[in-house]
Amino acid sequence: MKSRRQFCLSLIISLTALFAGSSILAADDDVDDGLGVVPTPKRVEPQAGSFAVDASTPIILSPQATEGEKFAAADLQEALQEILGVKLPVKSGGAPSDAGAIVIGNPETHPDVAERMKAYGLALNERMRAEGYVLGVGPQGIVIGALSDAGAL
Repeated sequence: MKSRRQFCLSLIISLTALFAGSSILAADDDVDDGLGVVPTPKRVEPQAGSFAVDASTPIILSPQATEGEKFAAADLQEALQEILGVKLPVKSGGAPSDAGAIVIGNPETHPDVAERMKAYGLALNERMRAEGYVLGVGPQGIVIGALSDAGAL
């Protein structure tokens, strides 16, 4: 398994350079598409829209976030600070309509993650429970949804 740091850096590069207005689904049997995202996405679906990360972009977790989700948010925050030179705020909870945020968590326990996944046409299935994740980028912001801590990392 690749390091969390590699995942965060790959994710950041992907968010800023490749996936404006895209949806990504990843599972254990990934297909190598040369995108540099770890774990490699099984499918990438370009869509209309874009989202820019700046100093005011919060990273939002559920008030019931797991330790793994908190670690993923902190690691992403640190990696973005290294690349962008700004430390994004990490918030617990937030308004479901909070546009302009990076939302991380389990759609079964974080309604905002579920709402954004639905808006971006994303879904997780049982095959993805162990380490799978979905990543959506669009005008409402960014969503990283996973059913386990390993997927969120």
